[in-house]
Amino acid sequence: MLADLFFRVGGFRPSTVHVDCALEIGQSDVIGDHFWIWRADHGVRGSVGWNVNTAPVGLHVTGDYVTIYGLFNEHFQEYQALWEGENGRTFFYQCETPYDAPSQDAYMSHDGTVQGFAAYKVSDKVRHHEATGFGIYDVLFNSEIRIESSVEVPERKGIKLRHICNNSLSNPGPRGFGYIVNKHTPSTYNTWRDNRTYIDRIDF
Repeated sequence: MLADLFFRVGGFRPSTVHVDCALEIGQSDVIGDHFWIWRADHGVRGSVGWNVNTAPVGLHVTGDYVTIYGLFNEHFQEYQALWEGENGRTFFYQCETPYDAPSQDAYMSHDGTVQGFAAYKVSDKVRHHEATGFGIYDVLFNSEIRIESSVEVPERKGIKLRHICNNSLSNPGPRGFGYIVNKHTPSTYNTWRDNRTYIDRIDF
Protein backbone atom coordinates (compact mmCIF):
# COMPACT_ATOMS: atom_id res chain seq x y z
CA MET A 1 0.00 0.00 0.00
CA LEU A 2 1.27 3.44 -1.00
CA ALA A 3 -0.74 6.46 0.15
CA ASP A 4 -0.56 10.27 -0.02
CA LEU A 5 2.59 10.63 -2.10
CA PHE A 6 3.61 14.07 -3.41
CA PHE A 7 6.29 14.73 -6.03
CA ARG A 8 7.36 18.11 -7.40
CA VAL A 9 10.00 18.60 -10.07
CA GLY A 10 11.35 22.16 -10.08
CA GLY A 11 9.92 25.48 -9.01
CA PHE A 12 11.78 25.86 -5.71
CA ARG A 13 14.89 27.82 -6.68
CA PRO A 14 16.48 29.30 -9.83
CA SER A 15 18.46 26.30 -11.05
CA THR A 16 18.10 23.42 -13.46
CA VAL A 17 16.82 20.06 -12.27
CA HIS A 18 16.12 16.76 -14.04
CA VAL A 19 14.45 13.46 -13.25
CA ASP A 20 13.86 10.62 -15.70
CA CYS A 21 10.66 9.55 -13.93
CA ALA A 22 9.08 10.87 -10.74
CA LEU A 23 7.61 7.56 -9.60
CA GLU A 24 8.20 4.04 -10.90
CA ILE A 25 6.23 1.10 -9.50
CA GLY A 26 8.00 -2.12 -10.39
CA GLN A 27 6.49 -4.29 -7.67
CA SER A 28 3.34 -6.30 -8.36
CA ASP A 29 0.22 -6.39 -6.19
CA VAL A 30 0.38 -2.72 -5.15
CA ILE A 31 -2.52 -0.46 -4.14
CA GLY A 32 -1.93 3.28 -4.46
CA ASP A 33 -4.16 5.95 -2.95
CA HIS A 34 -3.81 9.68 -3.63
CA PHE A 35 -0.69 10.57 -5.62
CA TRP A 36 0.13 14.08 -6.83
CA ILE A 37 2.95 13.88 -9.34
CA TRP A 38 3.83 17.33 -10.65
CA ARG A 39 6.40 18.82 -12.94
CA ALA A 40 6.10 22.40 -11.76
CA ASP A 41 4.46 24.86 -14.15
CA HIS A 42 5.22 27.86 -11.92
CA GLY A 43 7.58 28.84 -9.14
CA VAL A 44 10.34 31.29 -8.35
CA ARG A 45 11.90 33.10 -11.29
CA GLY A 46 14.34 30.93 -13.23
CA SER A 47 13.08 27.65 -11.74
CA VAL A 48 10.60 26.58 -14.42
CA GLY A 49 10.98 26.15 -18.19
CA TRP A 50 11.13 23.56 -20.95
CA ASN A 51 14.92 23.35 -20.57
CA VAL A 52 15.04 24.15 -16.86
CA ASN A 53 12.99 21.58 -14.94
CA THR A 54 13.14 18.63 -17.31
CA ALA A 55 11.24 15.40 -16.68
CA PRO A 56 9.92 13.06 -19.36
CA VAL A 57 7.54 10.81 -17.37
CA GLY A 58 5.51 11.27 -14.21
CA LEU A 59 4.40 7.71 -13.41
CA HIS A 60 5.78 4.49 -14.89
CA VAL A 61 4.15 1.20 -13.85
CA THR A 62 5.89 -2.04 -14.74
CA GLY A 63 4.46 -4.22 -11.96
CA ASP A 64 1.37 -6.39 -12.47
CA TYR A 65 -1.91 -6.06 -10.58
CA VAL A 66 -1.30 -2.41 -9.60
CA THR A 67 -4.43 -0.42 -8.68
CA ILE A 68 -4.35 3.34 -8.09
CA TYR A 69 -7.15 5.46 -6.64
CA GLY A 70 -6.86 9.24 -7.04
CA LEU A 71 -3.98 9.91 -9.42
CA PHE A 72 -3.05 13.53 -10.14
CA ASN A 73 -0.26 13.80 -12.73
CA GLU A 74 0.67 16.96 -14.61
CA HIS A 75 2.94 18.79 -17.05
CA PHE A 76 5.57 16.14 -17.84
CA GLN A 77 7.36 16.40 -21.16
CA GLU A 78 6.45 13.01 -22.62
CA TYR A 79 3.86 10.53 -21.26
CA GLN A 80 2.31 11.70 -18.02
CA ALA A 81 1.53 8.07 -17.10
CA LEU A 82 3.09 5.07 -18.85
CA TRP A 83 1.63 1.71 -17.93
CA GLU A 84 3.44 -1.47 -18.94
CA GLY A 85 2.29 -3.84 -16.19
CA GLU A 86 -0.51 -6.34 -16.68
CA ASN A 87 -3.95 -6.12 -15.03
CA GLY A 88 -3.55 -2.50 -13.97
CA ARG A 89 -6.47 -0.37 -12.83
CA THR A 90 -6.85 3.38 -12.30
CA PHE A 91 -9.86 4.96 -10.61
CA PHE A 92 -9.94 8.76 -10.97
CA TYR A 93 -7.23 10.46 -12.96
CA GLN A 94 -6.68 14.21 -13.22
CA CYS A 95 -4.10 15.45 -15.70
CA GLU A 96 -2.94 18.55 -17.54
CA THR A 97 -0.58 18.70 -20.50
CA PRO A 98 2.69 20.65 -20.20
CA TYR A 99 2.04 24.38 -20.61
CA ASP A 100 5.44 25.08 -22.08
CA ALA A 101 6.06 22.73 -25.02
CA PRO A 102 7.82 25.15 -27.38
CA SER A 103 6.66 23.74 -30.73
CA GLN A 104 5.03 20.77 -32.40
CA ASP A 105 8.43 19.55 -33.58
CA ALA A 106 9.62 19.44 -29.97
CA TYR A 107 6.55 17.51 -28.85
CA MET A 108 6.25 14.37 -30.99
CA SER A 109 5.89 10.75 -29.84
CA HIS A 110 6.46 7.34 -31.46
CA ASP A 111 9.91 8.31 -32.74
CA GLY A 112 8.63 11.56 -34.19
CA THR A 113 5.71 10.11 -36.16
CA VAL A 114 2.74 11.04 -33.91
CA GLN A 115 1.79 14.52 -32.77
CA GLY A 116 2.13 15.02 -29.02
CA PHE A 117 2.20 12.52 -26.19
CA ALA A 118 -0.84 10.83 -24.69
CA ALA A 119 -1.57 11.82 -21.10
CA TYR A 120 -2.21 8.15 -20.28
CA LYS A 121 -0.37 5.49 -22.27
CA VAL A 122 -0.94 1.75 -21.92
CA SER A 123 1.73 -0.30 -23.66
CA ASP A 124 0.77 -2.25 -26.77
CA LYS A 125 1.87 -5.47 -25.08
CA VAL A 126 -0.69 -5.16 -22.24
CA ARG A 127 -3.69 -7.51 -22.50
CA HIS A 128 -5.84 -6.44 -19.52
CA HIS A 129 -6.30 -2.93 -18.15
CA GLU A 130 -9.14 -0.88 -16.65
CA ALA A 131 -9.44 2.91 -16.42
CA THR A 132 -12.37 4.77 -14.85
CA GLY A 133 -13.15 8.43 -14.21
CA PHE A 134 -10.62 10.52 -16.14
CA GLY A 135 -10.44 14.30 -16.51
CA ILE A 136 -7.64 15.25 -18.93
CA TYR A 137 -7.10 18.91 -19.90
CA ASP A 138 -5.06 20.46 -22.66
CA VAL A 139 -3.36 23.63 -21.43
CA LEU A 140 -1.48 25.06 -24.40
CA PHE A 141 -1.07 28.81 -24.15
CA ASN A 142 1.71 29.82 -26.51
CA SER A 143 2.37 27.17 -29.16
CA GLU A 144 0.01 25.70 -31.73
CA ILE A 145 0.25 22.05 -30.75
CA ARG A 146 -1.95 19.08 -31.60
CA ILE A 147 -1.91 15.98 -29.40
CA GLU A 148 -3.20 12.98 -31.32
CA SER A 149 -5.02 11.33 -28.40
CA SER A 150 -5.35 12.00 -24.69
CA VAL A 151 -5.38 8.24 -23.97
CA GLU A 152 -3.57 5.54 -25.95
CA VAL A 153 -4.42 1.88 -25.31
CA PRO A 154 -4.14 -1.37 -27.25
CA GLU A 155 -7.42 -2.22 -28.93
CA ARG A 156 -8.06 -5.76 -27.71
CA LYS A 157 -10.50 -7.61 -25.51
CA GLY A 158 -9.57 -7.04 -21.90
CA ILE A 159 -9.10 -3.27 -22.19
CA LYS A 160 -11.98 -1.44 -20.48
CA LEU A 161 -12.41 2.33 -20.25
CA ARG A 162 -15.19 4.20 -18.42
CA HIS A 163 -16.06 7.91 -18.24
CA ILE A 164 -13.13 9.61 -19.98
CA CYS A 165 -13.44 13.40 -20.30
CA ASN A 166 -11.30 15.99 -22.09
CA ASN A 167 -11.53 19.72 -21.52
CA SER A 168 -9.65 22.51 -23.26
CA LEU A 169 -8.06 25.21 -21.12
CA SER A 170 -5.91 26.38 -24.04
CA ASN A 171 -6.11 29.66 -25.89
CA PRO A 172 -8.44 29.34 -28.91
CA GLY A 173 -6.94 28.13 -32.15
CA PRO A 174 -5.26 25.03 -33.56
CA ARG A 175 -4.39 23.47 -30.20
CA GLY A 176 -5.59 20.51 -28.18
CA PHE A 177 -6.42 16.82 -28.42
CA GLY A 178 -7.36 15.30 -31.76
CA TYR A 179 -9.21 12.40 -30.11
CA ILE A 180 -10.13 11.24 -26.64
CA VAL A 181 -8.97 7.61 -27.00
CA ASN A 182 -6.84 6.42 -29.92
CA LYS A 183 -8.87 7.62 -32.93
CA HIS A 184 -12.23 7.39 -31.16
CA THR A 185 -14.36 10.52 -30.62
CA PRO A 186 -12.98 13.85 -31.88
CA SER A 187 -11.90 16.02 -29.00
CA THR A 188 -10.76 19.58 -28.27
CA TYR A 189 -8.41 20.40 -31.14
CA ASN A 190 -9.16 23.75 -32.81
CA THR A 191 -12.21 24.46 -30.65
CA TRP A 192 -13.08 27.20 -28.21
CA ARG A 193 -11.74 27.18 -24.68
CA ASP A 194 -13.77 25.17 -22.14
CA ASN A 195 -14.93 22.72 -24.79
CA ARG A 196 -15.65 19.38 -23.13
CA THR A 197 -15.81 15.98 -24.82
CA TYR A 198 -16.70 12.61 -23.29
CA ILE A 199 -16.57 8.87 -23.79
CA ASP A 200 -18.84 6.94 -21.43
CA ARG A 201 -17.35 3.52 -22.11
CA ILE A 202 -15.21 1.52 -24.49
CA ASP A 203 -14.79 -2.25 -24.36
CA PHE A 204 -12.50 -3.44 -27.10
